[in-house]
Amino acid sequence: MTDRYVANVQELAAEGKKPVMMLMLNVVFDSGTKTSTAFWLRSSPLINFSDVMFFQTQNKLYVLLGNGRRKRCLCRQCFSFFDARGGCLDDCTQGPSGGQA
Repeated sequence: MTDRYVANVQELAAEGKKPVMMLMLNVVFDSGTKTSTAFWLRSSPLINFSDVMFFQTQNKLYVLLGNGRRKRCLCRQCFSFFDARGGCLDDCTQGPSGGQA
């Protein structure tokens, strides 16, 4: 682990957050938008995960449906899933993906 990684994890912990994020590729419903069209989301860092289906961040509570997949990646990968145009980068195949939210 690099010093920068440890510092990032410590900073998140000081804010009550964990170095866990979700990439959701099939969002069923988002109460924060007026559209019902399927789209993707990347969450902010995890605050609490409970009952095998509730993923809570600072501003949202995600209810996970279906099996989903869990992957591990480096922090820098997690923040670089998407290029400036908003498209997924080709080298993100090892990134996390979540169930439906």
